[in-house]
Amino acid sequence: MFFCSEAYVLNKEKIGEKDLLLELLTPSGKILSIAKGAQKSKRRFVNVLEEFNFIYAHFRKKGQEEIPILEVADLKYLPENLRKDYSKFLLFSYINEVLSQVSYPKLEVEYFFWIKEFLKLVNELSLESTFKVKALEILKSYFEWNFMGFLGWKPQLDYCVSCYRVIQRLYYFSIPLGGILCINCKDGESFLLDQGVIELLRKFIKIPINLKEFLSMLTFSEVKTLIELGEKYVSYFLSYKGKSLRILKEALSNGKIS
Repeated sequence: MFFCSEAYVLNKEKIGEKDLLLELLTPSGKILSIAKGAQKSKRRFVNVLEEFNFIYAHFRKKGQEEIPILEVADLKYLPENLRKDYSKFLLFSYINEVLSQVSYPKLEVEYFFWIKEFLKLVNELSLESTFKVKALEILKSYFEWNFMGFLGWKPQLDYCVSCYRVIQRLYYFSIPLGGILCINCKDGESFLLDQGVIELLRKFIKIPINLKEFLSMLTFSEVKTLIELGEKYVSYFLSYKGKSLRILKEALSNGKIS
């Protein structure tokens, strides 16, 4: 059986001295594939199967249980700036690790193309050195909030998650309940959030969003609130704590971004 699909290269691993085992993200979900002779290839797979590349893959598969063989791969998008800019490389190394390790029941086509557009935006975004840490922290947080949404944990910010009433003022955010509570429904695990932060979060988790414009609007205080809230939200629902996240956070906190 032969089939084709657009794919995003998450990881690759050497098998013996000739072949590569690839982990690919496709519009139908994650798959493993073997590229025969890819380590020695000087024409068929040269510079095509690198992490962060988008390819159009042609597969061959014999049986239901067999790992598909990658016969041909056409390069669709090469994010060159990600490899030249260490900070962008760290950000997408973290994102790749999350996509690789976190499981989900199914992957919508919309999600695959959102990842593609997000990578393009980060790759092409010009980051001034003065605001680079702020921008990268926001990009990381933007990915996390929207990734949670695709997993089915998008926070409810339009009405109280307990009594379903529209809240006019005094917003309490509950991480376990996944949204806002009114003053009558607040509990010991919820905390008060400023209305301005709620409005920012509503815009932040809306797709599509003009991230360049959004980045220019935020103050450092608002950035800090969105990031800290996002990290608490993600850590509550996901057990992921990867090496790439630790390296990225250390680089951001130490200002070691160039």
